[in-house]
Amino acid sequence: MGGCPHVFRIEAAAAPGKELAARLGAIAGVLNVQQTAEQTYRLTADHDVRAEAARAVVAADGALTRLSVDNPSLDAIYTCFFEKQTATEGEIRDAA
Repeated sequence: MGGCPHVFRIEAAAAPGKELAARLGAIAGVLNVQQTAEQTYRLTADHDVRAEAARAVVAADGALTRLSVDNPSLDAIYTCFFEKQTATEGEIRDAA
């Protein structure tokens, strides 16, 4: 998806007192973590962080029940592509 954010859905339960959202947010490349339900998180990152997310759950003495990639809509892909295209054109003009 070249430059577009990666979005993941994580279903996991952490041990009491272990803040899973904070642990997921500390992963390098993670841009945002939203807890959408008691044991469900939506994670946005600048690259694929599934392995690191799984390790974070295990480090929190947690149980990982689901880790999936949210496929972007066509509209999201289109928007991301043209935002990147516009930024690149601006850099070319600035270099001239």
